Amino acid sequence: MFRLAPTLLLTLGAAGAVSGCATSSSRPATPTTTTTTTLPASDHLQVRQGVKAVYGVGKNAMRQGVGEGLFFAKRLVSAWDKEGIERQDRVLVVAVYDEAAEWVLNEGAWARTHPAAEGAAASTNHSAGIVSELIAAGVSVEVCGMTMKKNGWTAADLLPGVVVVPGAYSRIVDLQLQGFATVSFF
Repeated sequence: MFRLAPTLLLTLGAAGAVSGCATSSSRPATPTTTTTTTLPASDHLQVRQGVKAVYGVGKNAMRQGVGEGLFFAKRLVSAWDKEGIERQDRVLVVAVYDEAAEWVLNEGAWARTHPAAEGAAASTNHSAGIVSELIAAGVSVEVCGMTMKKNGWTAADLLPGVVVVPGAYSRIVDLQLQGFATVSFF
């Protein structure tokens, strides 16, 4: 048998006051009604200037042979291109950390961190190409300095154009406070 930890539910009352109630698995929360708003349908993106997004990517999940967060960042850039959103009107930051940080390693560093079994061909960083494509498309690909330190990597171990930031979490929070939309791949 397991027990759920207590949670705090906050609701906004009619007068705009915030109220809260503690709940646990032994006392269910009182049901509340929600109102949904349907946005007008559109075949095109509504915001066309000052478009800002940050992808926080920590897990080493793969999609079509490359890092998943990189794959979806490239799709976002393609969508913006198709919509005619000019480069000067958009900013995309991909902040990699933890397991995903290895995607930005150059071939020498990759080979050191992924040694081939005896008699086998050397391992290759299959995400290196998409990292270069994203940087060429104006995306800022950034790696967590704390993750680099933990793994013993230096700036010389990175692909050209990758930016080192002191910490990915603090960078993502800073960008959120600047109005960036956030997509996380934990």
